Amino acid sequence: MEVIHVSLIIISISLLASYCEGECESLRCGNYTLDYPFGRKNSGCGDPALQVECDFEEETPLLNVSGRQYYILEPENNFHMKSMEWYKNRTMKILAKRLLVDQCDLSESIYEQFLKSTQFHIADGYSNLTLGKACVLSNVSELYTMSCNGYRYYNFLSPDSSITCESVFQVPVMNQEIGLLETEPMDQILKGLEITWSARKYCEDCESGHTNCDNRKTQSFCYCRGISYSDKCGNGKSRIAVIL
Repeated sequence: MEVIHVSLIIISISLLASYCEGECESLRCGNYTLDYPFGRKNSGCGDPALQVECDFEEETPLLNVSGRQYYILEPENNFHMKSMEWYKNRTMKILAKRLLVDQCDLSESIYEQFLKSTQFHIADGYSNLTLGKACVLSNVSELYTMSCNGYRYYNFLSPDSSITCESVFQVPVMNQEIGLLETEPMDQILKGLEITWSARKYCEDCESGHTNCDNRKTQSFCYCRGISYSDKCGNGKSRIAVIL
């Protein structure tokens, strides 16, 4: 029995050591440094909804949401997540990466996950810009049009039942921009979208104990920074403290 007991201890130590190997690190990208609750993509660190990676060519961090990528446009540079006022307000301005790759890749789906999310919300001061793709209409004098990849897009404040389009969709833009029909719609869209975000409760509990939150397993692990920390995670699951 004593041999078995020793073996179990060795196995336990081995398991804890494996978690120590995954110490959470800040993401440095150009002039940007992102810390908890943001985590490097596929590192297991940070909030699962706030996973980031670096676009080294653009030297700009990318936020990964539901399989889509978004540039973090603001704050512009030289920020540290824990020291800036905007971190307290939990706001950022983002832009869908696909719009920079192909500005004609317009559809309502570019930001739809933020409309359905419980952790992200579109900031106040935005309204929907209605765009129609490949429309059939007799009078376009009151509409602004633009052409992209052989398609013609129409910018109008509200869809008219007399207008038939291949697709009609809405994209959020700042209120002061939405009525400017003489302005290129894409110029408005490329200004990005300001969103607010929230961290999951168990990760906030984790951080309050001066730890890093790790979500690689079904349990939530806390990487302790030189202290012993053992408790229940906010989601009711057992917390395993890893002393670094």
